[in-house]
Amino acid sequence: MKSMRVRDQEIIQKRVVETITENGLKNTTKFIKDKKLKELKEFQKRHKSLIRLQDKIDSLKKDFEIAEKRLAEDVNSFNHQNFKNSKSSTSKYDSNCTTKVGLKYSYRGGYDYNESGRVDYPGGVSIVYTPDNCLYAEIRDELALETMSSDFNAKELIAKFVKRFGKWINA
Repeated sequence: MKSMRVRDQEIIQKRVVETITENGLKNTTKFIKDKKLKELKEFQKRHKSLIRLQDKIDSLKKDFEIAEKRLAEDVNSFNHQNFKNSKSSTSKYDSNCTTKVGLKYSYRGGYDYNESGRVDYPGGVSIVYTPDNCLYAEIRDELALETMSSDFNAKELIAKFVKRFGKWINA
């Protein structure tokens, strides 16, 4: 007897699997529709309920994102109206409002770095004041000029510089 070609084996194998799959689906469908139709309808009903719930969640999420962005923009406007040089801004990628002076807003919180290292901060609206970096240079230069002579009182210098450089910067 002549041996079967590989391609013939593949064709026969494919047709056997297709027939078994067809028969299996037909028998499974008959069993469920004849004996388990109630359960099938209940599962379909629950699935439709999940779809409606997901649609509500998606709608609420869109409403949330709009409200969150609006809050960040309102905080930003507040800073610009009440503090000159606030350098307040919002990002088009997230709903945060960052500033050096005034109110800072972040829904989720985050972290920042300062001279001491990483600082974590919680979400929400918080009051901030961070002097410009140039303030350090101005104080350093004035301090050098004031202390050229050896006669100075440290407490008096601190009070004098706080008064001179510590003017609150509202509009």
